[in-house]
Amino acid sequence: MGFAAFMNDPKTYLGHHRAMVQDAPASAQACIPAAGVVMPNGKTRIEFTQSPQNYISMIHTVGHGTPVHSSKKDIAKAIFGLGRIYRSFQPIASPADVGFRYLPFKANHCTYMVLDAYANFWITGPLTGCTVAVARHNGTLWVFHSNDNVGTGTLARDTQRHSLQYVCGAINVPYASLTRCEYQTHYHGFGFVFGRRRANSWKFYSHATDSNNNTRTIKWAEV
Repeated sequence: MGFAAFMNDPKTYLGHHRAMVQDAPASAQACIPAAGVVMPNGKTRIEFTQSPQNYISMIHTVGHGTPVHSSKKDIAKAIFGLGRIYRSFQPIASPADVGFRYLPFKANHCTYMVLDAYANFWITGPLTGCTVAVARHNGTLWVFHSNDNVGTGTLARDTQRHSLQYVCGAINVPYASLTRCEYQTHYHGFGFVFGRRRANSWKFYSHATDSNNNTRTIKWAEV
Protein backbone atom coordinates (compact mmCIF):
# COMPACT_ATOMS: atom_id res chain seq x y z
CA MET A 1 0.00 0.00 0.00
CA GLY A 2 1.52 3.27 -1.11
CA PHE A 3 0.80 6.97 -0.74
CA ALA A 4 -2.24 6.82 -3.04
CA ALA A 5 -3.85 4.38 -0.60
CA PHE A 6 -3.18 6.81 2.24
CA MET A 7 -4.74 9.71 0.30
CA ASN A 8 -7.79 7.66 -0.66
CA ASP A 9 -8.53 6.24 2.78
CA PRO A 10 -6.36 7.65 5.61
CA LYS A 11 -8.35 5.95 8.37
CA THR A 12 -7.85 2.45 6.99
CA TYR A 13 -4.23 3.09 6.03
CA LEU A 14 -3.26 4.43 9.46
CA GLY A 15 -5.07 1.57 11.11
CA HIS A 16 -2.27 -0.67 9.80
CA HIS A 17 0.62 1.77 9.47
CA ARG A 18 2.74 4.10 11.56
CA ALA A 19 3.68 6.91 9.20
CA MET A 20 6.22 9.73 9.25
CA VAL A 21 7.14 12.42 6.72
CA GLN A 22 10.39 14.09 5.73
CA ASP A 23 11.25 16.69 3.11
CA ALA A 24 13.11 15.94 -0.11
CA PRO A 25 14.52 18.04 -3.00
CA ALA A 26 11.44 17.39 -5.15
CA SER A 27 9.37 19.73 -2.97
CA ALA A 28 11.52 22.72 -3.98
CA GLN A 29 10.25 22.41 -7.56
CA ALA A 30 6.59 22.43 -6.57
CA CYS A 31 6.52 24.67 -3.47
CA ILE A 32 7.57 28.15 -4.54
CA PRO A 33 8.67 30.48 -1.69
CA ALA A 34 8.23 34.22 -1.59
CA ALA A 35 10.96 36.35 -0.05
CA GLY A 36 11.30 35.82 3.69
CA VAL A 37 10.27 38.64 6.03
CA VAL A 38 11.71 38.93 9.54
CA MET A 39 9.01 39.46 12.17
CA PRO A 40 9.25 41.46 15.42
CA ASN A 41 9.88 38.28 17.44
CA GLY A 42 12.97 37.48 15.37
CA LYS A 43 11.36 34.65 13.40
CA THR A 44 10.90 34.76 9.63
CA ARG A 45 7.67 34.33 7.69
CA ILE A 46 7.58 32.80 4.21
CA GLU A 47 4.54 32.29 2.00
CA PHE A 48 4.64 29.30 -0.33
CA THR A 49 2.56 28.78 -3.47
CA GLN A 50 1.96 25.71 -5.59
CA SER A 51 3.86 25.79 -8.89
CA PRO A 52 1.53 25.81 -11.92
CA GLN A 53 3.91 23.48 -13.81
CA ASN A 54 5.64 21.20 -11.29
CA TYR A 55 3.76 18.79 -9.07
CA ILE A 56 4.61 16.28 -6.39
CA SER A 57 3.22 13.23 -4.72
CA MET A 58 4.91 11.16 -1.99
CA ILE A 59 6.68 7.82 -1.82
CA HIS A 60 7.59 5.73 1.22
CA THR A 61 11.38 5.83 1.12
CA VAL A 62 14.28 6.86 3.34
CA GLY A 63 17.24 8.76 1.93
CA HIS A 64 17.53 8.34 -1.83
CA GLY A 65 15.28 5.59 -3.07
CA THR A 66 15.71 2.96 -0.36
CA PRO A 67 12.28 1.46 0.40
CA VAL A 68 11.22 1.18 4.02
CA HIS A 69 10.00 -2.31 4.84
CA SER A 70 8.97 -3.61 8.23
CA SER A 71 9.97 -7.17 9.06
CA LYS A 72 7.73 -10.02 7.87
CA LYS A 73 6.79 -10.60 11.50
CA ASP A 74 5.66 -6.95 11.93
CA ILE A 75 3.69 -7.07 8.68
CA ALA A 76 1.93 -10.28 9.72
CA LYS A 77 1.07 -8.77 13.11
CA ALA A 78 -0.33 -5.64 11.43
CA ILE A 79 -2.56 -7.72 9.16
CA PHE A 80 -4.13 -9.33 12.23
CA GLY A 81 -4.46 -5.99 14.05
CA LEU A 82 -1.60 -6.63 16.48
CA GLY A 83 0.78 -3.93 15.30
CA ARG A 84 1.56 -1.40 12.57
CA ILE A 85 3.81 -1.32 9.52
CA TYR A 86 6.27 1.60 9.55
CA ARG A 87 6.38 3.94 6.56
CA SER A 88 8.30 7.19 6.08
CA PHE A 89 6.98 9.36 3.23
CA GLN A 90 8.90 12.00 1.30
CA PRO A 91 8.00 14.18 -1.72
CA ILE A 92 8.61 12.85 -5.22
CA ALA A 93 8.02 14.56 -8.57
CA SER A 94 4.67 13.79 -10.19
CA PRO A 95 3.98 14.09 -13.94
CA ALA A 96 0.48 15.40 -13.23
CA ASP A 97 -1.43 17.22 -10.52
CA VAL A 98 -2.87 14.58 -8.18
CA GLY A 99 -4.35 17.23 -5.89
CA PHE A 100 -1.59 16.89 -3.31
CA ARG A 101 -0.15 19.98 -1.61
CA TYR A 102 2.83 20.16 0.74
CA LEU A 103 3.89 22.96 3.10
CA PRO A 104 7.60 22.76 3.98
CA PHE A 105 8.92 23.06 7.52
CA LYS A 106 11.70 25.58 8.16
CA ALA A 107 13.42 26.00 11.51
CA ASN A 108 12.56 29.28 13.29
CA HIS A 109 10.12 30.23 10.53
CA CYS A 110 6.39 30.47 10.10
CA THR A 111 5.55 29.05 6.67
CA TYR A 112 2.10 29.32 5.15
CA MET A 113 0.16 28.84 1.94
CA VAL A 114 -3.29 28.87 0.36
CA LEU A 115 -4.93 25.57 -0.44
CA ASP A 116 -6.12 26.20 -3.98
CA ALA A 117 -9.31 24.95 -5.64
CA TYR A 118 -7.55 21.90 -7.13
CA ALA A 119 -6.10 20.70 -3.81
CA ASN A 120 -7.69 17.71 -2.10
CA PHE A 121 -4.96 16.46 0.23
CA TRP A 122 -2.33 18.37 2.22
CA ILE A 123 0.61 17.52 4.49
CA THR A 124 3.10 19.48 6.58
CA GLY A 125 5.85 18.06 8.74
CA PRO A 126 7.77 16.73 10.40
CA LEU A 127 6.57 17.96 13.81
CA THR A 128 8.40 17.71 17.11
CA GLY A 129 6.81 20.67 18.90
CA CYS A 130 5.62 23.03 16.16
CA THR A 131 2.21 24.65 15.98
CA VAL A 132 0.13 24.12 12.85
CA ALA A 133 -2.97 26.16 12.09
CA VAL A 134 -5.75 26.58 9.53
CA ALA A 135 -8.10 29.46 8.76
CA ARG A 136 -10.84 30.02 6.23
CA HIS A 137 -11.39 33.72 5.52
CA ASN A 138 -13.32 35.37 2.68
CA GLY A 139 -13.49 32.06 0.84
CA THR A 140 -9.75 31.37 1.05
CA LEU A 141 -8.30 28.47 3.05
CA TRP A 142 -4.93 29.19 4.64
CA VAL A 143 -2.59 26.69 6.34
CA PHE A 144 0.35 27.55 8.61
CA HIS A 145 3.38 25.82 10.18
CA SER A 146 4.96 27.84 13.00
CA ASN A 147 8.31 26.77 14.48
CA ASP A 148 10.52 27.97 17.34
CA ASN A 149 13.72 25.97 17.86
CA VAL A 150 15.05 28.35 20.53
CA GLY A 151 12.49 28.12 23.30
CA THR A 152 10.95 25.02 24.83
CA GLY A 153 7.59 24.11 26.36
CA THR A 154 5.12 26.94 26.92
CA LEU A 155 7.72 29.54 25.88
CA ALA A 156 7.97 27.94 22.44
CA ARG A 157 4.17 27.72 22.14
CA ASP A 158 3.87 31.44 22.99
CA THR A 159 6.48 32.36 20.37
CA GLN A 160 4.72 30.25 17.76
CA ARG A 161 1.41 31.94 18.54
CA HIS A 162 3.03 35.36 18.23
CA SER A 163 4.43 34.36 14.81
CA LEU A 164 0.95 33.36 13.71
CA GLN A 165 -0.43 36.69 14.92
CA TYR A 166 2.17 38.60 12.89
CA VAL A 167 1.46 36.53 9.78
CA CYS A 168 -2.29 36.99 10.13
CA GLY A 169 -1.79 40.74 10.35
CA ALA A 170 0.35 40.69 7.21
CA ILE A 171 -2.17 38.75 5.13
CA ASN A 172 -5.31 40.37 6.62
CA VAL A 173 -6.69 37.20 8.19
CA PRO A 174 -8.28 37.60 11.64
CA TYR A 175 -6.21 35.71 14.19
CA ALA A 176 -9.45 34.65 15.88
CA SER A 177 -10.37 32.69 12.74
CA LEU A 178 -7.43 30.30 13.26
CA THR A 179 -7.81 26.78 14.58
CA ARG A 180 -4.49 25.59 16.02
CA CYS A 181 -2.90 22.18 16.43
CA GLU A 182 -0.39 22.36 19.29
CA TYR A 183 2.17 20.05 20.84
CA GLN A 184 1.09 18.28 24.06
CA THR A 185 -2.53 19.17 23.27
CA HIS A 186 -3.23 17.70 19.83
CA TYR A 187 -0.15 15.52 19.36
CA HIS A 188 2.72 14.05 21.38
CA GLY A 189 6.17 13.04 20.20
CA PHE A 190 7.18 13.00 16.53
CA GLY A 191 4.65 13.29 13.73
CA PHE A 192 2.98 15.32 11.01
CA VAL A 193 -0.34 16.93 10.09
CA PHE A 194 -2.52 16.16 7.11
CA GLY A 195 -5.78 17.50 5.72
CA ARG A 196 -8.31 15.95 3.37
CA ARG A 197 -11.07 17.64 1.42
CA ARG A 198 -14.46 15.98 1.56
CA ALA A 199 -17.16 17.70 -0.54
CA ASN A 200 -17.05 21.39 0.46
CA SER A 201 -15.13 21.05 3.73
CA TRP A 202 -11.64 20.06 4.86
CA LYS A 203 -10.83 17.83 7.83
CA PHE A 204 -7.43 18.09 9.50
CA TYR A 205 -5.62 15.47 11.59
CA SER A 206 -2.39 15.00 13.51
CA HIS A 207 -0.57 11.66 13.38
CA ALA A 208 2.28 11.17 15.86
CA THR A 209 4.20 8.57 17.85
CA ASP A 210 5.20 9.38 21.42
CA SER A 211 8.22 8.29 23.50
CA ASN A 212 6.34 5.17 24.62
CA ASN A 213 5.88 4.10 20.99
CA ASN A 214 2.16 4.87 21.10
CA THR A 215 0.79 6.15 17.79
CA ARG A 216 -2.35 8.30 17.66
CA THR A 217 -4.29 10.06 14.91
CA ILE A 218 -6.43 12.96 16.15
CA LYS A 219 -8.88 15.15 14.25
CA TRP A 220 -8.34 18.75 15.35
CA ALA A 221 -10.15 20.89 12.78
CA GLU A 222 -12.91 20.91 10.18
CA VAL A 223 -13.38 24.02 8.07
